[in-house]
Amino acid sequence: MQVRSYNANPVIQFPDLTLIEGWDEILNGLEKFAIDGPIDLPWDEIQVILETRGFDDLYDVRIHLPDDEEISNILTSGQLSGHDFFGKIPTESRIRGIPKETSQTVCFGPGSGAFHDRVVIYLDRPKRISEAVAISKNKRLQRLYFYDWPISDRQRDSVIKDCHLYVDISNLQNPTGIKSADLGNLMQDISKDTFRTVPYFNNAIWGGNWAQNTLGMNVELLRTALGYEFIAPESAIQISNNRSEMEIPISVLLIFDAEGFVGPEVAKYFKGDFPIRFDYLDTLNGENLSIHVHPGSQQMQEIFGVLLGQEESYYLMVASVGSVIYLGLDGKYTGPESVVAHPAEAGQLYLIPHGTPHGSGKGNVVLEVSTTPYMYSLRLHDWERLNSTGFPRPLNEKLALSAMESSNHRGQMSADLLPRPQTLDSGINFLLEILGSRLDWYFEVLRLKLDSGASYSLDLKESFFLVTVVAGDFIEANGKEYSYAETFIAPARQKQINFLNKSDVEVSLIIGRMKDGWVL
Repeated sequence: MQVRSYNANPVIQFPDLTLIEGWDEILNGLEKFAIDGPIDLPWDEIQVILETRGFDDLYDVRIHLPDDEEISNILTSGQLSGHDFFGKIPTESRIRGIPKETSQTVCFGPGSGAFHDRVVIYLDRPKRISEAVAISKNKRLQRLYFYDWPISDRQRDSVIKDCHLYVDISNLQNPTGIKSADLGNLMQDISKDTFRTVPYFNNAIWGGNWAQNTLGMNVELLRTALGYEFIAPESAIQISNNRSEMEIPISVLLIFDAEGFVGPEVAKYFKGDFPIRFDYLDTLNGENLSIHVHPGSQQMQEIFGVLLGQEESYYLMVASVGSVIYLGLDGKYTGPESVVAHPAEAGQLYLIPHGTPHGSGKGNVVLEVSTTPYMYSLRLHDWERLNSTGFPRPLNEKLALSAMESSNHRGQMSADLLPRPQTLDSGINFLLEILGSRLDWYFEVLRLKLDSGASYSLDLKESFFLVTVVAGDFIEANGKEYSYAETFIAPARQKQINFLNKSDVEVSLIIGRMKDGWVL
C-alpha cells in the first residue's frame, strides 16, 4: 500500500529564480534609499543593522506614527468603547503625515515608501512570527490585529509593485529578497498550478492533540488547537531556487495576479481579499470550544469597519464517542443550556449562519469552511475555565446578543443547518455531492469520493477551488500529489482540475468554491 505523510513544510521550487540573500547583497550599491515594511517589524534592530553597515544619515519615520493612546481611541470608538480586544479597522489607506522628501540619505520605518526621491526596499515577514513575538512579550494583540496589520497591508499594496526589492526577514540576520519585476513574474507562474501554503497550528486552552499525533505538527506544544491550513490574511507561500528560500504572503499574489488566482469576478468584487478560508479546530482529547457567534455584514460594517460578515460551516473529519456539536438555539438564549447539542457525526457538514450560537465539543476534528473575516468570535460562554494566566477569558455577551438579534433567524435551530448530501454526479467509482449551500451565502461546499484508481475532472468556472483531503491516503490533482489533511488551492488560471486517486484506498475531498451566480 502506498502511503504519503503530511507535509508540514511545503516548498515550491523555481530552480532558475534569482533570489538575493543577506544584508550585504540586499544593500549593495545603494546610496539613497528607503526601507519600508509593516509597523510590527523589529525596527530598532533593523536600525542597528543599517548603522553597522555604515549608514548613519538616517531618518526614522516612526516619529509620524500615532501614539498608543491615539491608536486606542481610533480602535475603540462607538460600541467598542473600552473594549480591550476587538477594534474598529481604521479607514485610512496608508500611514499619514509622512513627507515625500528628506535631505537624509536613508529613511526607514513603516510608510517610508512615501518618499518619492529614492528607491524603496520593502521588508516583510509572516504574520505568525509577529503574533508569536507579541505574545512572548505579553503585548496586547488588539493593536496588532486591528491597526498595525490592516494599515501595513494597505501601505505594502501601494508600494510593492514599484519597489526595488521585496525582502523576507523571517531570518532577520540572513534575509532573502527578490526584485519586484521577478516577483510579478513569479506570482503569475504560481497561479498556473495547484499549490499549498505553509500550514500553522497554534495553541489554545481548548486544543487537542490530533495535529500532533496524526500530522506531526508542533509536537513541542501542550496542545494543537487552531490550524491555519488556508486563511489568506496569514497564509504564505514558501519558494526556493535550491539555494535560498523565502516566504511570500498570499496577499502579495492577490496584488500581482488577482484575476489569475481567484478569477476576474472575484478579483473585481473582493478587491484584494480572498473570500473563503479553510482551517482546523482540533479538540481531540481536548476541551470544548467556547459558545460564540459571529457578526453579519451590517454589524461588521457598523461596529468593526469590515465589509463582509462571517458565515461558517463545520465539516466533521473526526468525531469521538459521545462528542457533540453545539449549534442553534432551542428558544431564547438563557445560557449554554439553551444551545442545542447535536451528536457529532463524522462526515456531516453543519451550517452556521451569522448570529447562530455554536461551538465544537471536545473530542472532534473540524474542518471549518467559511468566509474570510477571522477574528470576530463573540463569546457567550467559556465553560468557566481559566486561561494560562489564571483568569477567565473575556466574554463578549453584549456584542454576541446583538449579533443574534440582528440576524434573520435570531440564532434559532432549523433543519437546514444540518443538510443531507445531494448527489451532483455519480458513477461506478466516484460520487460528487453538494454538502451545503445557502441562498444568502456566496460559497458552497462539495464532497468528492474517488475509489482507488478512479479519476474525475471539474471545471473551475473562471474561479478558484480550495480542496482538502479529508479521508484516505493521498490524491493527485493536475499531476501533483496531496496527502491526508493537506489543503491545496486550484487557481482560476488552470480552468480545470483533474483528480486521480493513485492510492490503494478510497479518498474523500472537501471542495470550497464560489456558487454559480454568487452575489455579495
